[in-house]
Amino acid sequence: MKHSLYLILLAVAYGHYSLGQDQYLSFDFTCNSKRTRNHMISIDRRTNPDLLGYMPVKGYSGLANVRFKGALADSIGNFFSNRSTDQNNDVLILENFFLNCGSSPGKLILSMRLYSENREGQYAQICSIDTIYQLSNGDPFGRISELFCEISTLVNAENAKPMSNTSFVRKEDLTHLDSLEKLNIPIYVAAKPVSGIYKDYAHFKMNKPDISTDIFIRLPKREL
Repeated sequence: MKHSLYLILLAVAYGHYSLGQDQYLSFDFTCNSKRTRNHMISIDRRTNPDLLGYMPVKGYSGLANVRFKGALADSIGNFFSNRSTDQNNDVLILENFFLNCGSSPGKLILSMRLYSENREGQYAQICSIDTIYQLSNGDPFGRISELFCEISTLVNAENAKPMSNTSFVRKEDLTHLDSLEKLNIPIYVAAKPVSGIYKDYAHFKMNKPDISTDIFIRLPKREL
């Protein structure tokens, strides 16, 4: 009997919590007043691209799912597609976009990268964002559009330059997560390992031997 009552209460609580209908995010591109360029490539690396988060809905006591009709990364790319530059392609990589509006104020968890191509066909990172933004309670969607307008203002300038300590990569490297992760491991991008003795993988990964020394391998002479 206790188990049956527990299941009933659980079902009621779940139904009460999930009353809100799905809410669909929309963007306001009025800040993007320049002519849109068609050289933006968008890559969506989110693990769950169908769900953008949760938010309260007026008239309901639960939280509604937030979703987006269309390709989210492509739409975000529209904020950056008018950069005043003679360079070729830009690539936007969306790694995380999640709304947590269950508490006040709501929050947007955003992780994205923006790469720009040079004349040699190599790509360098010009923008990197890993930030939690606070949103307005009344109009969280409007605040999200404002945030992207503010971010695009910083990177749409003509003097947008590659970030310090960034590496130039090929376009195919941008489509593979492991390729970009290896760029953060010095041993993968070093011209050659530093000569010495490595006692563990951590030092090898950083290309910093525990004992820096020249190593020679002497082979015994073979008797004829």
